[in-house]
Amino acid sequence: LDLCDSNYVIQLAQTVIAFVAASSNECTHVTEIHDLMQQILDPCSFIRQEVTDTGALSVSSQSVLTNKIIVLYQGRNVVGDLSVLLTDTTLLPLVYGLINVYVDYVSTLSSTANDCSPTSSKIEEMTSFLETVLYISGLSSISQTISSEQIS
Repeated sequence: LDLCDSNYVIQLAQTVIAFVAASSNECTHVTEIHDLMQQILDPCSFIRQEVTDTGALSVSSQSVLTNKIIVLYQGRNVVGDLSVLLTDTTLLPLVYGLINVYVDYVSTLSSTANDCSPTSSKIEEMTSFLETVLYISGLSSISQTISSEQIS
């Protein structure tokens, strides 16, 4: 499933939200849901393969001047490597909804006695991934709302 440079992540995110909400007590799809979350939020595998230091992520002061989100990683514009969900501020509520249903899903599975709860290493991996996603989405938001004097 190659979603890099695709707007289909929007429809897929909406579908996954409905699917995860309907599967809240089922453990047959844990791996698939985990993989779909990563494909939707990081279709180019940039976050998973390249980002090792969230402190190296920043916003360009040009974002305010051009009214275009410019997220930098180690000084390089990485917007083209990110999901459209993270670089379009009108889609950020969809990101938050997706993360919310995923967290609820994992919490429900973890609180019930079953053999399909995600392993602690999977939970740690996904937590780290989602923290980076939220950090980037926050950068996208602030890049459009603060003055250029405060960015530089």
